Amino acid sequence: MNGGTVVPNGATRDDRFQNSLDVTNNRVSTLEKSVGELASSQERLGLRLSSEITNVATSLSGEIRTLAGQFADRSKIPWPALGVMLAFITTIGGLVWYPVKDKQDKVDAAIQRLADTTADKLEKVADNAVTKSDLEYRLTVSGARRDEFQRQSEARDTKLENVVEQIRDKIVPRGEHEEKWRGNDQRFVDMQRQIDEQKRAFGDTFSLRDALQQMQKRIDALETVKVGR
Repeated sequence: MNGGTVVPNGATRDDRFQNSLDVTNNRVSTLEKSVGELASSQERLGLRLSSEITNVATSLSGEIRTLAGQFADRSKIPWPALGVMLAFITTIGGLVWYPVKDKQDKVDAAIQRLADTTADKLEKVADNAVTKSDLEYRLTVSGARRDEFQRQSEARDTKLENVVEQIRDKIVPRGEHEEKWRGNDQRFVDMQRQIDEQKRAFGDTFSLRDALQQMQKRIDALETVKVGR
């Protein structure tokens, strides 16, 4: 087995697992990048707000010192002025804190979405994943089948080679056939020559009538012997 379980579209289960893992990694990287950018933006906003708060605090401290100098000779505490300054500081603090809190809420929501998405993807990847033991078992079974197929193929090849060798042993070469055919032709020629010679010799000593009479005598003799039995 080379690549995992084959699915109808031609890909393997391991390929789908790898593709799903790559998509998950890309999405996680994108979310991490977005969270990082949001965190950087929040950090810059926090620094800017901190600077503004520091400036406001410095300004208020100066005003308080001025008011303190103005009321230094008085025996009573300037509660109205302090109340106005406290209300002003509270309002400024609320205006400064609200954007920071809003950004922080967005960061927390993005982190939660990232965690939920990552957990879902990892769960799907785990469902589609093949365990190491399962993969090793499949590789072992596939290897055993491959070895068995190899042994059967080698046995068939050996059997075919033996059959071919037996056929070759039984086949007479064409040259040997041609030699035998030439010998037969020569024997036919010799037999024809002998027949012709016998005909010529027979024609010189016997006439056709003598030959027929001789043959008739042989036939009569054979019939006599047969009747006597």
